[in-house]
Amino acid sequence: MGLKEIREARKAEAQGAYTVEGLAGVLGVTAPTYRRLEEDPGRMTVEQAATLARYYGMRLGDFLAAVKGK
Repeated sequence: MGLKEIREARKAEAQGAYTVEGLAGVLGVTAPTYRRLEEDPGRMTVEQAATLARYYGMRLGDFLAAVKGK
């Protein structure tokens, strides 16, 4: 694999990083389960919230406030 291929692979990964499927993979759940969490964030476990907060580069409290819409 050459430098160009590595760059293209990273670019493709980044483009899929914020898809339902990509975020489901971050949490280790299926895409339908992730969609349910988006529809009802109250179903999210503390561990899932912490994982997503880290993924987005946010503090957990800030992430939870954003999810609640405050």
